[in-house]
Amino acid sequence: MHLLLSLLMKRGLLLFLSPLPYHQEITKRMGFHQVEGATHFDFGPNLPSPTYLLDLRGERQRKYFDLLLQQVGVSLAPLLPEGIFNFTGREREVAQLVMSTQSIAEIAESLNVTEAAIKKHLGRIYKKAEVRGKIQLLKKLMEVANVR
Repeated sequence: MHLLLSLLMKRGLLLFLSPLPYHQEITKRMGFHQVEGATHFDFGPNLPSPTYLLDLRGERQRKYFDLLLQQVGVSLAPLLPEGIFNFTGREREVAQLVMSTQSIAEIAESLNVTEAAIKKHLGRIYKKAEVRGKIQLLKKLMEVANVR
C-alpha cells in the first residue's frame, strides 16, 4: 500500500499489468482503464495479462484524489452551517468553494458560470460577511466553520 500511495502522489502515467483477475478487478476499481490491444501472454499461454493505465498528469491528479475522497465520504473543505450570514444557496455554494481554496476561474468552471458572475457573488458575499476580500472571507469562514 505504501508503494502504491507513493506512486499515486507522483504526477504522470501509471501502468499496471497482472494475469490475476483479482488484481485486475482492484485496478479497475481504482480508476485504471484497460489499454486496448495491450494484452500479452508473457506469464503463459492461458494467462492473458491486460495492461491498465491511470493518467495522473497535471490537473488529473487532483481530480483523481477529489473523486477518491468523495467516494469514501471525506471532504477536504469543512461544511458551512446552514443560514450563515444569510447567504443565498448560490452564495453559500461559492463560499464553500472559496474554503476549498479554489481560484475564481476554478469556481466559475465548477459551477458552469462566468468569472464575472462569481465576482458578483463574491461582492455580495463580502458585504454580507462584512469583509473586504477573499483572504478575510476565508479567515472568517474558517472561524465560523470552527476549523483549527
